[in-house]
Amino acid sequence: RLGKEETIVLVMAPALYVLGVGGMIHPSAGLITGRPTDLEAQRGISNKRIGIMALTLIIPPALAFFFILDKGYEDVMLPAFGTLLLAPLVLVRLARLVRDREHFAEQESVLRQVSEELVVARTTDDITDSVSRGASMLLGQRLAALELQVPARSLGLPTKPNSKTIGDLVAESAGSGTLRSGTLVPLDESDNQFSGLIMVGDSLKGLLLVEITNRLDDHLSNALSTLCRETAIALRAVDQVERSVRERSEARFESLIANSSDILAVLNAELKLVYVSSVAERLLGFPLSTLSLSELTEIQHSKVGETGRSGTVLDLIHPDDRFIATKWLASVAADRHDPIELRVQHFAGGYSWFEFIGTDLSHDPNVCGLVLNVREINDRKEAEALLQVSEARFKALVQNSGDLVVVIDSDRRIAYASPSVLKLTGLNHEAILRADFNSVFIDNDLPSDTFSEAFSTTSGEVIEFHFTGPQGRQYLVESTISDLRDQPAIGGFVLNARDVTDRRAMERKILYQASHDEVTGLPNRANALQKLTTILDKSSGATTVALLLIDIDALKDVNDSLGHEVGDELLVEMAERLTSSLTFGDIAARISGDEFAIIVERAHGEDQIMDLAYQLLDDVSMPFTIRGQEISVSVSAGIAFDHTREHTAEVMLRNADTAMYRAKDQGQNEVAVFEPHMHTATFDRLQLRADLARAVAHNQFEAYYQPIVDLDTSRIIGAEALVRWRHPQRGMVGPNLFIPLAEETGLISAIGEWMIEKATHDLAAWLIDYSESMEKFTVSVNLSPQQLKNANLVDCVTHLLRDAGLPPERLVLEITESTLVTEASGAVSMMKALRDTGIRLSIDDFGTGYSSLGYIQQFDFDVLKIDKSFVDNVAKGTNRRIVQTIMDLARNLEVKTVAEGIEEMDQVEVLRSLACPYGQGYIYSRPVPESDFRRLLETQVLTPVGPG
Repeated sequence: RLGKEETIVLVMAPALYVLGVGGMIHPSAGLITGRPTDLEAQRGISNKRIGIMALTLIIPPALAFFFILDKGYEDVMLPAFGTLLLAPLVLVRLARLVRDREHFAEQESVLRQVSEELVVARTTDDITDSVSRGASMLLGQRLAALELQVPARSLGLPTKPNSKTIGDLVAESAGSGTLRSGTLVPLDESDNQFSGLIMVGDSLKGLLLVEITNRLDDHLSNALSTLCRETAIALRAVDQVERSVRERSEARFESLIANSSDILAVLNAELKLVYVSSVAERLLGFPLSTLSLSELTEIQHSKVGETGRSGTVLDLIHPDDRFIATKWLASVAADRHDPIELRVQHFAGGYSWFEFIGTDLSHDPNVCGLVLNVREINDRKEAEALLQVSEARFKALVQNSGDLVVVIDSDRRIAYASPSVLKLTGLNHEAILRADFNSVFIDNDLPSDTFSEAFSTTSGEVIEFHFTGPQGRQYLVESTISDLRDQPAIGGFVLNARDVTDRRAMERKILYQASHDEVTGLPNRANALQKLTTILDKSSGATTVALLLIDIDALKDVNDSLGHEVGDELLVEMAERLTSSLTFGDIAARISGDEFAIIVERAHGEDQIMDLAYQLLDDVSMPFTIRGQEISVSVSAGIAFDHTREHTAEVMLRNADTAMYRAKDQGQNEVAVFEPHMHTATFDRLQLRADLARAVAHNQFEAYYQPIVDLDTSRIIGAEALVRWRHPQRGMVGPNLFIPLAEETGLISAIGEWMIEKATHDLAAWLIDYSESMEKFTVSVNLSPQQLKNANLVDCVTHLLRDAGLPPERLVLEITESTLVTEASGAVSMMKALRDTGIRLSIDDFGTGYSSLGYIQQFDFDVLKIDKSFVDNVAKGTNRRIVQTIMDLARNLEVKTVAEGIEEMDQVEVLRSLACPYGQGYIYSRPVPESDFRRLLETQVLTPVGPG
């Protein structure tokens, strides 16, 4: 049977069970384990809450203990009692941990707040305020004293009387390796005073001096160290910002100073330069980029050799200005001064004027000296000087001018005459003053009315008049007359005149030279055309006008071989011979370097002009003796007639020129009369010139080869490369037609370069295909005079040889003897340079030029080619002896010989008998294309077949 208490428990159990289950399934049951929403509850646990937690913790063991006492459960008494004793201990430890957590959170909050303030801090004061406030919040009631020093100022203060200084303690920390930002250095043994180091890099930037009432715990120590490190970061940021602002400001200042037209300088108390702007380098030439300011005056005086220098800025001042400069600088220091103008020495040694403006800024810690603003005033000083001397200069100009200046009063008497008037007229000053104008300028040819008009009006018209001077000499004067009677300083007419006697004579001379040839004195081309035009215009057509154009065929050879002075003397004598054969009214002129023109105003028929032409040719063909040397020249003449006045002077000259070229084509000393059909030939020649340029651009040339054979064995030992032009419309054009045109147009160099390239590549191919029989095979290419003048010839040829893969001794360059004569001055060095590369040289057409023996010795040739003119009649006595002489010369000089133009077998036999080793000609083969030449190489031995 249950007791009363058990009955109550059994009755209450269902209700408690239902309430418990209901509480568990209630929606708010999750709030028991959730984070409190009250901000105050989140910040920490109050004593009230801790008490409730303690009561909750003690109730279970207390109830258990109560039931044990009531019911007598002795076996659980000991655990219940132990639990009751341990619960408060656990609770106390838990409370301490919770308190520590709250303190740490408060420190973190303070540090975070200070960090946010330091991020936006702009100055050191802002940093000091934020850090001091943060340290006070961290230490709270423990704080006895606090000071943040930026920069550190207390390093020299002792911590106690007669004890170590703060700096000593910091140094000891550095020695122990603990010197870094955030290090706390104790200042006494009780650890109640310490200094937090604020380091930026390796530099100590500040100290956080703290005194507290009791020792620091680890949390506060770490918080203060963090605060010092945050302070260091903020100081670094502020320093960087200040440095950046300062650099920008300095750069802006330097830019303004550098682009200023004035020099800015700062002097110290000793008047020495401590700063000078870069403008001084531009205005005074001082090399500021390489010299220190203290060296400027020393170097300047070492340049001029001046002694007794002071070492101050006064050393740069002109010696005559230094005294007033010294007084002025003293007045600047006393703040009593005006701008001053001084001469300053340039680095090169001269002096320039400058205006100085001074300001005493010795009291300004950023300057600490006298500031000088220096402006160059050379232009102004020069203008002032010009203004001061303008009157004296004008007077001096008038007094010393070669022009005549005469002032004439209203009575037409001379009131003033410049010294040049006295010199020109031969009169003294007393004789001229108040003299009548006409009595001074005797026999002047000024019309009286014109002269009066000039005096009565202000006219700028130039008037020329003659008068008779001393010793009866006639003068021509160019003058203007101005009416200046209304000006008190003048009060009369001013005659400005100039003696132009010599100038007019010079003008006549210049006009003569402009219309006449300087060498011969004959009319030049322009003058001749003008005279011919006048003749054609005034003649009615009843008479025939003839124009003869005479060209000297070899004047260039004379100039090149004997000199231009000899050539000029030859022209003078030729002009004399031409004019001596003319009748009255005929005109001789020199219209170009080697061309003369004869104008016959009244020609008595064409036969008479032809006779005159041949007479002139006979006269000038006779030898000339110039400086003891006999010179013979040939000429060609072209004639143009005008019977009906249907031609202009230019047309007649062109027609005569066309006829003259026709005469040159016919040979030497020939005369040709212009015919209308000649224009067709001239046009054809011009067309061929144009086609030749296109041929070079489109590679229309071909290489033909003529074999060079051993006369004893008839074996091919080499080849001469000859250029041919395959014209698209005309077919094959002979070299005698286009080679002269190529030389005239300058295209011969391009054609010659192409021939060397083609010949070397063909030879390289032959050496591969016929290597066994071509051990010493060479290819010869003709070299034009224009190529010899090309400075890049050697480089071009060696490049082509390398490109073809040929050694230089496989190439033989042929130069005609006439080329050597005309181009001797420039050919020597070029030929030597070619031979130094290993290229072989050959003299072509030997025996047809001048001074053959001298040239072959001078140029050191490898091959000598005997001209065809000697080979043609080699069997005859004269030519045989010439060839024999050439062979003997070649053997003595160790030069190989090649006979050109062999066409008959008896020529071969004679050449063999004369020991001529090599030859070429139609008897062996005509020049053939490369494909046909290959077939000749296959046979190697050529049988002489004759010219057919």
